[in-house]
Amino acid sequence: MQRQWRRSALAGLAMALLLGGCGNERLSEALGTINKEYGALQDQALLINILRRSLRLPAHFTTLTTVRGRNRVNAGASMSLPFGAEAPSRFEFNPNVSVEQGPTFEVSTQANKEFYQGYLAPVGVTTTHFYLRQDQPPELILSLMVERIRLREAGGQERLYVNSPDQPASYAEFQALLERLVDEGLTTEEVQLQRDVGPEFRSDSPVGLSQILSAHEKGLVVDDLTGTPPRGQAGQGPRRYRLRSLTASARFCFRRPTSALFAQGRCRSGAVEERRYAVGDRSFFGAPTGALAVLDGGSLGVLELHLRSLAEIMDYLGEAAQMQLEKGHPPPEIRTAGGREALLAVKRGPAGGPGISVVFHGESFTVPAGPAGGQSGSVFAIISQLLAQAQSVRNIPTTNAVTILGD
Repeated sequence: MQRQWRRSALAGLAMALLLGGCGNERLSEALGTINKEYGALQDQALLINILRRSLRLPAHFTTLTTVRGRNRVNAGASMSLPFGAEAPSRFEFNPNVSVEQGPTFEVSTQANKEFYQGYLAPVGVTTTHFYLRQDQPPELILSLMVERIRLREAGGQERLYVNSPDQPASYAEFQALLERLVDEGLTTEEVQLQRDVGPEFRSDSPVGLSQILSAHEKGLVVDDLTGTPPRGQAGQGPRRYRLRSLTASARFCFRRPTSALFAQGRCRSGAVEERRYAVGDRSFFGAPTGALAVLDGGSLGVLELHLRSLAEIMDYLGEAAQMQLEKGHPPPEIRTAGGREALLAVKRGPAGGPGISVVFHGESFTVPAGPAGGQSGSVFAIISQLLAQAQSVRNIPTTNAVTILGD
């Protein structure tokens, strides 16, 4: 009987160790799982908001502020030994193990002033400049960022081109003009935007280094307006100066313009310091404070690019989804290096393979992966980054703790 007790104890101990080892998941594997699931969650939330906008319903945004992993194993055992005159004739050993695994998610709703300031503000040329530097088709970036283009060339009539998927003829005309602008080398470049601070001032002696450094500490530069006198001639009278502020900015420009109008906005070479524009310069072709970038060529014509906000981009994608789901139109297409591809493809039904799939109002919807999805994956990546820019780190809303336990 003692031998039987030993065998039972050893078997129970081995079972406890075996079950306990099942709960010890490697940290790298846990992080990989969390990263994968979080990415899928972001994509699904974005697709649901596109579907909501396709039905003219408000979009609702949430974010996971904290993910806490939990991996807990509790092991124990109970033992019954025969003792006394009326004790049972057998020994009992009962091991028990409890395993608790899973992450804890803290979910925040983006419903505050700071978020909606970024959500409703124009995307801007500086942000567009960042994405045009990436390995993405310029037609994709500009189709998302530009809402409409107004063009008047020399001797021609002024015309407005609207980038609207729910108006197929207008969308096709916009894409044709956009492709022409891209062929002319439409892109962006970093520049410095200068603003005059105060009136011009004069000094009988050159501005010293200490004065220049003092102005620099306040974000200002001292520009000498007097100029260099001809060789052999000394400057006469006091020198003229002006304080100016310089701000890093970006502008649209053309690398290889063939039109006289577009040549007014030719890209400049050289260092950023050499690409300086004053506020109000007709050839600036930027939008430092708003959604309108203007290239004013005077008698040669005018080119205007109206930029969207993130909220308007979501409406734009909602229109693209509505045309496919409600009216049976094919996905809107853009030109890429590999041919024409869908800007955003959405279909009814669950995913047959890789892709983004959600259930919305009792129906399954999918953004397919691969060639069928076209540029949809790039669109989701861009929108996710723009949403992250609109979030306020210093004003995170109150969180709701949601605990999910899984195997």
